[in-house]
Amino acid sequence: MRNRRLALAAALLLAITSADGAALAVSGADFSSEEVAEAVFDEVENEGLDNQDEVQEQVQTPEMDQVEEQSSEDSFSDASGMEAAAEWQNEEAATADEALVFSDGEDIGITYTLSDDGKLVISGTGSIADDAFAGNTKITSVVISEGVTGIGSRAFTGCTNLTSVTILEGVTVIDGMTFGNCTSLTSVTIPGTVTSIEVQAFWKCSSLTSITIPASVTSIGSGVFQGCTSLTSVKLSEGLTRIGDQTFGRCNALETIEIPASLTSIGNDAFKNCAKLRSIRCYANSSTWQPRYICDSNTTVYYSYNPNHTHSYKSHVIKMSGCTYSGSEEEICEFCGDYYTKETPALGHDWNRGETTEDASCESDGEKTYTCRRCGDKKKETIPATGHSWVRSWHEDATCTDDGVDEYTCRYCDTEKRTTIKATGHKFSAWAVTQEATVDEEEVQTRTCSACGEQETKITRDRLQPTMKLNQSSIVLKTGQKTKCLKVTGLAKGDFISTWSTDNWSIADVSVSSDGTCNITAGKTTGKTRIHIYLNSGYEKSVTVKVQKTAVKTTKIKGVPKTLKLKKNQKYSLKPVLKPVTSKEKITYKSSSSKVVKVDSKGRITAKKKGTAVITVKAGKKTVKCKVTVK
Repeated sequence: MRNRRLALAAALLLAITSADGAALAVSGADFSSEEVAEAVFDEVENEGLDNQDEVQEQVQTPEMDQVEEQSSEDSFSDASGMEAAAEWQNEEAATADEALVFSDGEDIGITYTLSDDGKLVISGTGSIADDAFAGNTKITSVVISEGVTGIGSRAFTGCTNLTSVTILEGVTVIDGMTFGNCTSLTSVTIPGTVTSIEVQAFWKCSSLTSITIPASVTSIGSGVFQGCTSLTSVKLSEGLTRIGDQTFGRCNALETIEIPASLTSIGNDAFKNCAKLRSIRCYANSSTWQPRYICDSNTTVYYSYNPNHTHSYKSHVIKMSGCTYSGSEEEICEFCGDYYTKETPALGHDWNRGETTEDASCESDGEKTYTCRRCGDKKKETIPATGHSWVRSWHEDATCTDDGVDEYTCRYCDTEKRTTIKATGHKFSAWAVTQEATVDEEEVQTRTCSACGEQETKITRDRLQPTMKLNQSSIVLKTGQKTKCLKVTGLAKGDFISTWSTDNWSIADVSVSSDGTCNITAGKTTGKTRIHIYLNSGYEKSVTVKVQKTAVKTTKIKGVPKTLKLKKNQKYSLKPVLKPVTSKEKITYKSSSSKVVKVDSKGRITAKKKGTAVITVKAGKKTVKCKVTVK
């Protein structure tokens, strides 16, 4: 009763959270598992739970799924263990660098560490309690460290997401149903300290493909691997003396197994219902275990098995070959049951010389019939019509657009035919652009027939859409200031600027030089106006011009790298760009160490010696810095 109380308390620990909602970690270094368990039960009892059944009810949530019940064929089901398997639920998962740690058992030091990735590490000394992790779907791998000596019944039963188990030296017994119904389990490492694997320890581990039993194991209990439907490889070591009833029952993928000479007892139906099991190889020279008691009739038991024997194969016909279908044979070794299948090819029909049953004519096919001497099947072969022997009596050539004609007469049967020679069609050249697309005209392509000279044209592209790009969206000027900063680009082919205008010439006027340069001149009146650019296609864009009495201040300095790496005596020119572009503020340059990096008034840098210096670029109140490292 006390052990059950502690086991339930350990499960309750998983649901305890701190005031801020984070999962609490309890380490065996601070508290014994018994102290923690007693504390949890005292807390639960203070909340009004009268007995352990109520505690169990509190531990289990409505979402806990019961592990699959054993079928009527499985005579070794432990119903109490299966009912105990239920999924554990944490109210809040630990963060990536946290692990859930707790202790269990009376007067022992077993510590369990469950990480967020599902890896469970069990360490300390003593045995793992019965039902300790039953039904826990969060566990994906288990490592049982040295010092642990036992694994309790149903400890991991129903852990359906568990894929690998590694047991280190120390464990001596794997108890009943320990890993039962772990349907995702694919890998198990059993140490050389285990001496006994108890009833249904790996029952229905349907993903397990191979297992190696070490030489230390002397007994494998009943139904241990029953229902392991993916199991294809089993290695039993010398030293094993007992295999229980139905130990490998319904291992449907298992084809062969070797029984060591040390084995003295095999239980009833040990290999029953193994659909693919062909051979059991016994090292011992004994007929004590008759096949009818341990396996199905499709399985052959080979006694006095010598693994170093030379195969002696004998053929067994599975299917006879026929005329139209292949057969198959199995070559089976009479000493061990090793086998391979080979195909015997179809024999093919044995046709006679055939008989002509209908003669061919100019237009009609004839027929010849053959009969198989072996099976009597018949086949018919067409004798092609001889065809007419035509003589041309009239001919007229075809042109590019008009059909021609040929007339023929058969010299054997006087049949006449008239054959139309299709018009050759124009032999046009490749399409070539004869008029490029502009904002006023479509693109036109033309091709010409080389035979008759006829031409075809097509429009392959619509008129171009007018486009225009301005390098400035707004301009700031001081009264009386002039600028040529506005640039117009990106005009579609055939388009050009037809007109420049201003909404208010007293604020800002615009003129165009003979080379097409736009000149904007601020007037004496402050304020805002818009400069308009009109294209010949009718497309228009505008830019806002602001005129103020004060000089244009720098708001930003761009184009200066944050860092530079130069070699000694290497030169580099800084090219800062002021925003707005109409700022006339003077740009100055200053080095924090002229001995390392020298900079002149035009921003030309010279690397003097190894070290680091900072170049400060200033315009008005704005500064930017460039860190220069000289190697």
